[in-house]
Amino acid sequence: MTETGTRRGGRVRIRAEALILSLLLFVSAGRALAADEALIPVEAFYRNPAIDRAELSPSGGRLAVTTSGGGSRISLVVYDLQSGSPPTLAARFGEADIGDFRWVNDDYLVFTLTDAFEAGGNQQIAPGLFSVRADGNGLRELINVRRDFFVSRRGGREPLDWNHRLLSVPAGGGNDVVVGRVGFDADNQWTAISPMRLDVTTQQTRSLAVGAPEHALSWIFDPRGEPRVVVATHEGEMRIY
Repeated sequence: MTETGTRRGGRVRIRAEALILSLLLFVSAGRALAADEALIPVEAFYRNPAIDRAELSPSGGRLAVTTSGGGSRISLVVYDLQSGSPPTLAARFGEADIGDFRWVNDDYLVFTLTDAFEAGGNQQIAPGLFSVRADGNGLRELINVRRDFFVSRRGGREPLDWNHRLLSVPAGGGNDVVVGRVGFDADNQWTAISPMRLDVTTQQTRSLAVGAPEHALSWIFDPRGEPRVVVATHEGEMRIY
């Protein structure tokens, strides 16, 4: 090895030793810090989040939040951002958690249910759909919940069967959402989705599937909630209308 190579190799070794020394000091400091701090309890890794999701109302005057609030179940609360008053409890269930939620207009929200204590693979695929006023009044079960742990609460008309899903929430401040009735084959596979408008205050429906192709499984709606694109899938063939 030449003298230049020897000097270069020496510098590399010095840098490597310095890096190792700094890593050792970092690890030692981390161990000392950990020794001074209390261990994080296992429950902290599994409890529901204090704030799960938040969404502004269409006007921006209210904020809806899903939160455990220190309890064991996730509830839905609403903050009035204009008055600054304490939050209002919009919905809470002792045997279920609030899942997804959406503002329909400034006064009404819709939401689904889930069970945060169940593993994802054990969750059933019928989360139902509910509507409620922002002040917590007027709770309605719009789509039946197919879950053994949940006791149905039905205000108003009979809810739609469990095989309906929320598809879209139109803009514009109306009372309608778009839901779809899902068809199944003998193997429990989806064969078609038939969309309809659903008024969250009266539970009246109006079909949007007039003239739709067979085996329509995917729908795209414009901001007003009108269907614009539909994808039909059957026996491995996909068609876009």
